[in-house]
Amino acid sequence: MESHSIRRLFLCASAALALFTGCGGSVPGISNPQNSAYYWKTVYSSDSLEQAFVSEFGIKKLYIRYFDVILTQDGRPMPNATIRFKDLPDSSLKIIPTVFISEGCLHHNIDTLAGLLVDRVMQISETHGVRNVGEIQIDCDWTRRS
Repeated sequence: MESHSIRRLFLCASAALALFTGCGGSVPGISNPQNSAYYWKTVYSSDSLEQAFVSEFGIKKLYIRYFDVILTQDGRPMPNATIRFKDLPDSSLKIIPTVFISEGCLHHNIDTLAGLLVDRVMQISETHGVRNVGEIQIDCDWTRRS
């Protein structure tokens, strides 16, 4: 059942990507636009379907969710659901580690959070031999309060 759901997700993503890819043209302010995709699972494993998707659509950048940041019961930000690498990403891809920060973390002392996030992302990348990391994306569900 899980395999069927994954295939369905990739088919939907493929259709959406095909639609957006057809809307080509230059984008002001973006000198070299490249096709990219997100990988939002807790275990990185590149199966033949995913490899075919990357190849077929010329994916050059892969945004990989490394971990979430949540608040502990005593109000401290803490990593959660850290990714494990079963396989390494293709070395031709530019990897952009992505960290999801829960909104509650934004209401606490975030002055030191950035350095801790960078350190953890670099440690995960080095431990697993992930190369081509040149930037980090921070994601958050914004609300009026945040």
